Amino acid sequence: MADAKATWPMVQEQRKNDGRSVGDWTGEAAFDRYMDERRREEKEMWFFVGRKWVQDLKTARVLVAEEDGLGLLG
Repeated sequence: MADAKATWPMVQEQRKNDGRSVGDWTGEAAFDRYMDERRREEKEMWFFVGRKWVQDLKTARVLVAEEDGLGLLG
């Protein structure tokens, strides 16, 4: 989230250059919406990565499906 805060001025400038109205890219509400969007993107990315790791480990037969979840192949 530090990265999102650091890039906010650049995002504001980009939105200004895109011709958006001032209310769309200034103020605390716009910053909050931007931070929420970045949080959602990060959560989705980590969900995808975790799902891909599990899929790859199953393919390599390191993880096996069990009744109570996943287990290591012993």
